[in-house]
Amino acid sequence: MENFKNKEELFSKLSQYSDSYNNDYFNRDLYLEHFEELRYVDNGDFYIFIKNRDYFDTYFYLKAQNPLEVDDKLVTEIVGRDIDIVPLEKVGFKRYLTRVRFRLKEAPDYFSKRVRSIDDFDFIKDGIDSFDEISGNIHSDARIHSDIENKRIIGIQGKGFLQFSVGRFEQTIEHLYVKDAYRGEGVAREMLMHYLSNEKFKKRQTVWANEGYFVENLYLDCGFKKDGMKSIVLTR
Repeated sequence: MENFKNKEELFSKLSQYSDSYNNDYFNRDLYLEHFEELRYVDNGDFYIFIKNRDYFDTYFYLKAQNPLEVDDKLVTEIVGRDIDIVPLEKVGFKRYLTRVRFRLKEAPDYFSKRVRSIDDFDFIKDGIDSFDEISGNIHSDARIHSDIENKRIIGIQGKGFLQFSVGRFEQTIEHLYVKDAYRGEGVAREMLMHYLSNEKFKKRQTVWANEGYFVENLYLDCGFKKDGMKSIVLTR
């Protein structure tokens, strides 16, 4: 892996591979935000890496599908309706799991007196750290503090929380967490219903869930529908 000499080199390489099979998703803002941390490999294919704990998030541009000689643990993701992972399998990636996207069709009318903004950093961090290391969207301490400051984490103190993000075009649930001792008591439903009724900043509301997990039924019951989009997470 190499460091980019400057931002001009980054954008020059991106332009060279613009017609390649890739999972870039117009991530240039992300690349600029993490520029000092970026690493790359250019071996006839082009890979950009961002360190995430003990693995690298991988953004790829595949043309020749040459062998990738990197020893570090890599994680990548492809989003779409009809996803072809064969090019990635050729360079050593294997399917880890599949996620499906839900989009809100009808918001409930609901209010909970117990649900409010949560600012307990340790409680939130412990909850987020309990999610799967690879597919669980594990956020940095800085991201958690930012979401606390911007009141994007709501919940019932000591029992659970819902963390969300607000993008340019849509609003997305990032984590829905309930402490083990309180599962089965309707805490997740209460937080989700309150959120959908009282924390809407964008018309488009989405959430991703691991395919086949019980939480799918919760989202369907609360007004979401699967929209046909899938995400395949792969590791190497």
